[in-house]
Amino acid sequence: MKRIRRTFVILIAVGIIVSLTMVLPASAQTGKGNVRVLDSEFVLCTMKSTGEVEEIQVFDWLSLDGDGTVNVREKAAFDDVGGYQGVKSFTKPSVEDGYIVWPEMNVDGPANVIATTKLSETDVEEARTRIPLDASFKYWFDEKPLTDLSTITGKEGHFKMELTLTNTSAEETEIEYEDALTGEMVTEEVDTYLPLVILPYDWYFDNSIFFNLEADPTGLVVYMPDMYNVGWSIPLFPPATEESHTIWVEADVKNFQMPPLTLAVAFVFPETNQVDALEQLGPAALMIYEGMVQVAEGIGTPETEDTLLYGITAVDDGVTQLAAGLPEASSNINSQMIPGVNQMVAGIGSPSTPDTLLYADTAVIGGLQGMSAGIGSATSKDTLLYALDQMAAGLNTTLGYIGSSSTPNTLLYAANAIIGGLDNPSGVPQPGLLQGLTNIQLNTNPTTGPVMTNLTNIVNLGNLLKATYPQFNPPYPPNDPTVDNIIAIAQGLQAAICTAPYPNSIYSGATAMIAGIGSASTPNTLLYGATAIYGGLAGIAAGIGSATTPDTLLYAVDQITQGLNAMKAGIGSSTSGDTLLYAMAQMQNGLYQLKSGLSTGSMSNPGIKEGLMLISSGIEEAVAGLGSPSTPDTLLYGTSQINSGLTELGGGATQLEEGMATLISTLNMTDAELEIIHERGEEFDHFLGRAEGEENNVRFVYQSKPTYNYESGSSTSWIVAIVLSILIALGLVAGGILLSRRGEA
Repeated sequence: MKRIRRTFVILIAVGIIVSLTMVLPASAQTGKGNVRVLDSEFVLCTMKSTGEVEEIQVFDWLSLDGDGTVNVREKAAFDDVGGYQGVKSFTKPSVEDGYIVWPEMNVDGPANVIATTKLSETDVEEARTRIPLDASFKYWFDEKPLTDLSTITGKEGHFKMELTLTNTSAEETEIEYEDALTGEMVTEEVDTYLPLVILPYDWYFDNSIFFNLEADPTGLVVYMPDMYNVGWSIPLFPPATEESHTIWVEADVKNFQMPPLTLAVAFVFPETNQVDALEQLGPAALMIYEGMVQVAEGIGTPETEDTLLYGITAVDDGVTQLAAGLPEASSNINSQMIPGVNQMVAGIGSPSTPDTLLYADTAVIGGLQGMSAGIGSATSKDTLLYALDQMAAGLNTTLGYIGSSSTPNTLLYAANAIIGGLDNPSGVPQPGLLQGLTNIQLNTNPTTGPVMTNLTNIVNLGNLLKATYPQFNPPYPPNDPTVDNIIAIAQGLQAAICTAPYPNSIYSGATAMIAGIGSASTPNTLLYGATAIYGGLAGIAAGIGSATTPDTLLYAVDQITQGLNAMKAGIGSSTSGDTLLYAMAQMQNGLYQLKSGLSTGSMSNPGIKEGLMLISSGIEEAVAGLGSPSTPDTLLYGTSQINSGLTELGGGATQLEEGMATLISTLNMTDAELEIIHERGEEFDHFLGRAEGEENNVRFVYQSKPTYNYESGSSTSWIVAIVLSILIALGLVAGGILLSRRGEA
């Protein structure tokens, strides 16, 4: 830090020396030709040992360049300034009607014109109030304060000197800057100062008089062969700095003598190669402010969603509920879940333990396997499918035997033939028996039948013959039929065919047979029986049906066969997917795995039971770990602390946000103040006279007098120093003019 301060001192010193070379255009110049006039004032203030200014000498020089003549007039700042003496050339100004007037000057190339004047006591008194710098020296010798250095001249002891420099240029000024909180421009009355840079330089302390010399931390002590050279760079322009600064030097002394002390003073805004802190601090502060706004918004409140406090409050509530629920969960695990697992393990059981799932599953598998074996196949004897196949074959055989009315050598064909033989109507190629018997009955009817009538006619004819022809009466000729035989035969035929009671006559027999044949609707007759047999056979055939005819035996047998085959396929095997046996086998494997998963009996390879035991144990540890808000090193304690910390952080962030807003506003105000200070520094550009409308330049040098017996050089060393300073300044000005001409070229 000390090295930085010293570097800053050197940079400011260089800046002020360079600024001494900056000569500025004067105003109100008249004349002929083309002449460039640059003006500067150098004010030499001689101080008492206390720091009070007692003498002021002003050097005013013009740097001329061009070809022609020029007159320069400046408005005087003091009423009675006069008595100029030429320093370089005999040209000097005079005071006329409140103006400092330089006479007509002929210019042929670059030239410097310098004049000096010494202020009267009255002007010095006025100047003290116009130069906004207060310098105050204090001295101690052997730790005792003193006011007169002459009292310790030539003595030996410990000497200390303090110099307090104060910028007294405070002036109430209205400034405008942006308020960071509202973003609005605000105005405020503040004290602003002239920019002031002071360079205590050429402080040479003879090392044969001063020993063990030390300076305050802002000073730079250079150890030279025969002296200590101490220098400072002191900027004073609030708010960038304090309005005053104190430097000090102390040393052991022998034969005490005080050298002259010089202060270079410039009311200019210092330009350095250092980074502007405001340019960096302002954006950085704004970023911090915006960041704190985001932090405050991110922290939020317990009622604001999507914020830290809302989240940690929810976590805290959740952990609290978890802490309250875990003991009950542990109790449920021990009292219900673990016993439940034990019951599940017992319920799964084994294939040999009745009333268990594995026992039932094994029984079901055995039953399904037995059912599948019982269903069998069409080629496996003593199985359902074999029996059904045989039944279907028998039904088909029976159906073949029954046949149809058009299929010879079948029952229906025979029954139909019987019915036809019994009841075919007349007119067909083969009339039925019933028709023939009816014809016989009609022909042999005792009263109306033609047979009986014909036989009666024969008897009547025989009797008529006998009555008519005696020869037809006995005795008959041998071997000669007789009428009697014919009558007897006719009468015998009548009896046999028509009149004899059943069953001794054809008529009675035909009548009885007709009654026996009957009809299809007359019970207990041949036609009724034959028709019933035919209908029964047809019904049996229809009942047997076919595999495609619903509501028949063969259809039923086919459906049963298909159902049994489907059932057998559904039963399947333990290796056939999507079957009962496969499912039951998988269930059995699953039950074994479930049983193994429920409990392994080993805590190193835990099942659910062992896992629940571990969970129960873990819950007990978790309950201890969750703790309470008042139990350190627990989760609830931590969430409670986080909640409290976030609440405090939120409050702090809000305060910091407000503080950063205030800081940004302050920086904005400071920037505005510095701009005003810069402007005031540019306006403080003259001392004796000012050329209005043009730029002016003024520099001050304060110098104290040495003690009367100071021998380093001579009693006029300070004058020599001034002359040397002037010569150096002149050289620098000449160099500036030369550079200016080159720039114009």
